[in-house]
Amino acid sequence: MPEFDRPALLAALHQIASDDADEALAGARAALHVVTDAGLTWENVIVLVPGEESAPAPAPLPADAGDDAALVAALLARSDLSEETRKELTEFQQELAGGALSEMDRRYIRALAQRLASA
Repeated sequence: MPEFDRPALLAALHQIASDDADEALAGARAALHVVTDAGLTWENVIVLVPGEESAPAPAPLPADAGDDAALVAALLARSDLSEETRKELTEFQQELAGGALSEMDRRYIRALAQRLASA
């Protein structure tokens, strides 16, 4: 997996500001590729500390989905979740029960838990 290329992401984000719709769309797609090629989500990238040169390594995923199920249950027990986040976590809980949760969704759950724990 390639390392996070922050300069490439910044260049792509600047391209999004173009008045040319095709160029702006190409910038958005390039930005998405920089993030996903590094194995990150937008949640990982957005929480970077200003001035940090690269993204932290994504949290390791447990081999056992039961850990994720417990984490989702703990998140759902919080009273400070938006309705949209609660709905999304409920969907993840159903996917976990069916054994179909993607690695990207697992990373999102971990990033969300870390962000809420530090809030």
